[in-house]
Amino acid sequence: MRLPSDTLRYIISFLLCSDRAGECSLVAYTANPSEYKGYPLAIVPDACADVTCQLPFPKVSCLDGLPIFHGKPCVSRDGDTIVLHADIIATTFYLLSRYDEYSSKASLDIHSRFLPENSLLGGNNLLETPILDLYTGFIYRLLDRPKPHRRSHIYLTHDIDSISYYRSPRGFVGGLLRSLRGKNPDPLSSVFKSLRSVENDPAYTFGTLSDIDSLLPDAEVVYFVKPDNIPHARLDRPLYRHSSPGFKTLTHLPMGLHSLYYTYDHPDTLKDQVSTVSRLPNHNTYHRSHYLRILPPQRMHLYSDAGITDDFSLAYASAPGFRLGTTRPSRAIDPSNGQLLPLTLHPLTLMDTSLSDSRYLNLNEEEAYTLATSLIDTTLKYEGDITLLFHNTSFRPSAYHQSLYTSLIKHLI
Repeated sequence: MRLPSDTLRYIISFLLCSDRAGECSLVAYTANPSEYKGYPLAIVPDACADVTCQLPFPKVSCLDGLPIFHGKPCVSRDGDTIVLHADIIATTFYLLSRYDEYSSKASLDIHSRFLPENSLLGGNNLLETPILDLYTGFIYRLLDRPKPHRRSHIYLTHDIDSISYYRSPRGFVGGLLRSLRGKNPDPLSSVFKSLRSVENDPAYTFGTLSDIDSLLPDAEVVYFVKPDNIPHARLDRPLYRHSSPGFKTLTHLPMGLHSLYYTYDHPDTLKDQVSTVSRLPNHNTYHRSHYLRILPPQRMHLYSDAGITDDFSLAYASAPGFRLGTTRPSRAIDPSNGQLLPLTLHPLTLMDTSLSDSRYLNLNEEEAYTLATSLIDTTLKYEGDITLLFHNTSFRPSAYHQSLYTSLIKHLI
């Protein structure tokens, strides 16, 4: 595939960690030595890129300690131009466009999610290595220039899957029965107290979340809320009305769209979902998919078509790491045609349930803290952006998430 010129320019700017268009004059992407003149660095396209972009994975080689997937792992010189034969531009396109997912014939999980072990990075045990950020450092070492500094941005995000457990007749009866059977993590008194006020319900932890978030005043806080009045699937329940008294107590919070589980199979509902959230007083154009059930890469344009500008879904629920190979936000790229999309993808550094859920990593608090701080420290080392996801429903007395979240905020401070 020949990349469109704007996509190629974007990838070069991304690798240079620069928004300045003039920086692209540092790098030529050509195999023709007559076109090297005037460029400090030339990257040679991999003549077999169309072949190596197919699964099974390209065979990984090594150059200066870096994993190389495309081209040859060597550097030469042509006059004043350094010539890099490792095609890191093809690899950048491959990762940012989720090309492995687009081209894979491997089975998805029960939620139609691409599995990390079937990805290029997961299959090579490189998910916790932000190789695109390593490539950036390598380029500047070749050029013998300092890498531009960027300010890390921190997003403290919370998905509101449910506002209350026991306020509805169904929730109350279910909670009561579970308590009588000794299977409710909440005490029986909580079930009855929730009837008096939504603030008494164990799921209503927004005051605690706000108190912890306020410890880091420079962070951007986002609550992702489900739309109402939209067809839904079983795993979208429980739903809540934006007109309900409980939800109205939250409308002062900055809110983005938590698109429904149903969306994956019915993306035509996205515009209606965006519309319901756009009526809220503090809405934004941010998005995260329920269950991290993000659309396939060749359909990502449907998000931007619906008015979404930023997505925060890019992580694997079952494996930590950097799904796109970077700690930095990047533009979405359609792998089917190489087109750059008006949608920014923000790496999800970690999700609370990924750490603790028995279906995923099943870590205790000490193990979760060690892994989480390692991901945070790696992100800050490469001046990337941190996005933490902690659900309001995770802060139950029987779970360690409130304690862990507080510890991670203190670590960031």
